[in-house]
Amino acid sequence: MNIREKIEFGYYTAPTVRWPVLENPVVPYPVAKSWYKQPNSAKVYPVEAQAYQDALRERNEAQAQATADAAKRFEIEKATYTARVEAARVRQAELDDEFWRDVMSEIGMAPEHPKADRLYSMAMERHGDGHEAVLDYAEELATLLF
Repeated sequence: MNIREKIEFGYYTAPTVRWPVLENPVVPYPVAKSWYKQPNSAKVYPVEAQAYQDALRERNEAQAQATADAAKRFEIEKATYTARVEAARVRQAELDDEFWRDVMSEIGMAPEHPKADRLYSMAMERHGDGHEAVLDYAEELATLLF
């Protein structure tokens, strides 16, 4: 596969890494039984009030535990994401180096040529908006050297 086909198929671009989206778990609040028995009355029986307070305390404990579990999952996902980003950076650096070698071979210049690095950096500065534009500009600049 030549360099133009590689550019067309996106060979020189490493896959992107997306940030994981985690939802914060929500534990529903308990409902007092007296609200269903007497919706128009403000009277709450002491036994039901104590049961509601117990249910509310259990809910708050469950919410705290769910939040702590979510924080642990987030830290695991964050570490995984960081490792994947670093791997993508390394892969992109390898692809950039391969692209540089392919450009040099396409224009017929040895990578050891004293002007090779300067030519490539000028092409990247002027037309860093895409690999094909970099290749075209590098070919134009190479005509000045040969």
